[in-house]
Amino acid sequence: MSEKNTSVYFPHPTAIEPFAMAFVEMMFAHAEFEKEVCRLQGLITGDPEFGEHGCHQWPPKERPKKMAKLIKKHLGEIPETAEIRKILTDVIDPCDRRNHLTHGHWWRYDFKSHEIQVRGARQRNGRIEWRNYTELDIGSICVHFRGRAADLHQLCSQIENRALCQV
Repeated sequence: MSEKNTSVYFPHPTAIEPFAMAFVEMMFAHAEFEKEVCRLQGLITGDPEFGEHGCHQWPPKERPKKMAKLIKKHLGEIPETAEIRKILTDVIDPCDRRNHLTHGHWWRYDFKSHEIQVRGARQRNGRIEWRNYTELDIGSICVHFRGRAADLHQLCSQIENRALCQV
């Protein structure tokens, strides 16, 4: 590879192994977050399987509003609603980046900047989206999912404890 050309298109997987490990870790963190969203939906509705149905697996941008409506319908006004909405709003961008990494085409690796360039799988707003990611970028998505999953878990526990006290 010449000094000028520090990029490789369609790199061999061993060249980007740390990205693959960060990606897998991100996927598990996302699954953990989604499990907490389903748990929350089940807790709100009284049906543990509620969030498992495809029609209740809302797109990230719709979740804050739909979850607030679900809470109001089944539990009325509860103190955790605003924080739940905030968590679900905060996770929209990490979900978008996770989807871009998952469904996009890992295109080019730059050995100098240690970035992988990902081409979106579909056009959005009339254009293909390109993003560069470092291993650290992917790791930060993972950390965000884990933190928000822990936050949701704590809020679910508060809701459950209050329900037990009212029995």
